[in-house]
Amino acid sequence: MTEELRPDLLLCPFTVPYFWRPGVPCVSIVYDLQDVTYPEFFTAEQRLNRQRHIADACARSARVVCISDYVRGTLLASADVRSEQVVTIRLGLLDDFRTSDTEVCEKLGVDPGDFLLYPANYWQHKNHLTLFQALRIHRQRYPASRLKLVCTGAPNARTRTLQTEAASMLPSGAVIFAGYLSRAELHALFDSCRALIYPSLYEGFGLPILEAMARARPVLCSNVTSLSEVAGDAAIYFDPNDAEQIAVAITALDDETRIAGLVERGLRRAAALGTGRDMAQRYLALFQQVMAPAAA
Repeated sequence: MTEELRPDLLLCPFTVPYFWRPGVPCVSIVYDLQDVTYPEFFTAEQRLNRQRHIADACARSARVVCISDYVRGTLLASADVRSEQVVTIRLGLLDDFRTSDTEVCEKLGVDPGDFLLYPANYWQHKNHLTLFQALRIHRQRYPASRLKLVCTGAPNARTRTLQTEAASMLPSGAVIFAGYLSRAELHALFDSCRALIYPSLYEGFGLPILEAMARARPVLCSNVTSLSEVAGDAAIYFDPNDAEQIAVAITALDDETRIAGLVERGLRRAAALGTGRDMAQRYLALFQQVMAPAAA
């Protein structure tokens, strides 16, 4: 197929250079190297496949794009690749949030401002159990608190276990499993939440952080991997393995002056990180650079 199309460049947006052919410059994108940091979250076969995909991308690509400096650093430390071959192009805000389904809060039984939002699939590294423990600590200390937690994401094999654990730790209705939502519904939750909370153990970037800052929502998030690179000085950070620290971060939402400053810095941070159009311009410039030697 490559021979028939005679492309000027091959872009591999899912890392693996399946259609690579000699003489066609290739650009591959690496989103994360979670198996390097948390090999226990993967089977031996999954780790082997991921390592082979990365090795192929590094061997065959004129440039390997990483979505954060954190991922770039991990790649350089763990793969056979030249530093000048690897570049960072961060994600941009891909959604303008123009559509909003304001009925979603009523459907989920939550009031605006009375819930934390955690938009994440139910994978192990998303660390839901420690978040439930933190919310339990918070509600035990503040019995009058009405604060709830809304978790979004497509149901998977772990969802039922997490639902059972949440029910054993917290009062009925304190944790709401909203399932997979439309973009309009998710937009409304961003607009209505008290804050975004993001206790993930590992992120290659952390797009919901950028989305929350752009929507003027406070951000509470882990102090690991790429998250501080995205949020900068616009988040309240915590150790994701420490439920007590997460509970303290939740309590900090009561400091209105601190939160106002956080939101203001978040808006500036989101503007600096840019949009999907800005990201596309960076890719275009890279493509032109990669293709330039072939045109010379």
